[in-house]
Amino acid sequence: MNAYRRAIIAVLAIMCISILPSAAHAAKQRVPPGSYLEDPVSNISELCTQIQNNPKVSARFAKHFGLSSQQITAYLNENVKMIRLSKAGRYTEYFIDVRGRMASHVKLVPAGTPVLVLADGTPIMDMRCGNPMFKSLPKPIVKAQPVVKTKVAQVVEETPPPPVVVVPPVLVQSSPPLAPMEKVLSSPPQEFVFSPVTGLLALVPLLGGGAVTGHSPTPHNVIPELPAGILGILGSVLVITPVLLRRRR
Repeated sequence: MNAYRRAIIAVLAIMCISILPSAAHAAKQRVPPGSYLEDPVSNISELCTQIQNNPKVSARFAKHFGLSSQQITAYLNENVKMIRLSKAGRYTEYFIDVRGRMASHVKLVPAGTPVLVLADGTPIMDMRCGNPMFKSLPKPIVKAQPVVKTKVAQVVEETPPPPVVVVPPVLVQSSPPLAPMEKVLSSPPQEFVFSPVTGLLALVPLLGGGAVTGHSPTPHNVIPELPAGILGILGSVLVITPVLLRRRR
């Protein structure tokens, strides 16, 4: 009898030894209660695959965020990355209660927990269960691209501007002012006295003689002299004419 009991105990021990690892492995493969996911995931690709292919998971995320599964997976692929928390912290997490409704609570997330974060390090989802930490997906943070300066722009910035040359003003000397018209008009008129001899001398150039010597104002042109008899006749006419006019009066 004792041998029989020993045999039963040995069989049970062997069964326990073989069952416990598989049970522990099965426990590890399960997600915590209240999870949005049905199966555990280890990266973003597995998360997106489950959201697209599992109807229950797809319906939960679509109802929570108000977006289609394609929009949610596109956002996750383009704007988040997976890290492990460097220190523990309290975060708001949404979960599925025992009645299948969505609820939220503040939960202490221990250090080392895998989470999805934005570019600035803000956690948005607990990767152990897929539970979101925001009611709606935050706007993606776009990093400012560094401005790459071309060589031409660098040369223009490094080249100092040319010195400014100050040109002194040029003083223009104006001609002396003309005499006012009032002074010209107020000056006394000059008297002009006409005499027969003056008139005769003025007519001599017109008759062909430049002067008594026969030279013209220009040294190159020589005008021929008038005969002495013509000059004597003209002088006599000019002297006799006034005498005859006085006698008639």
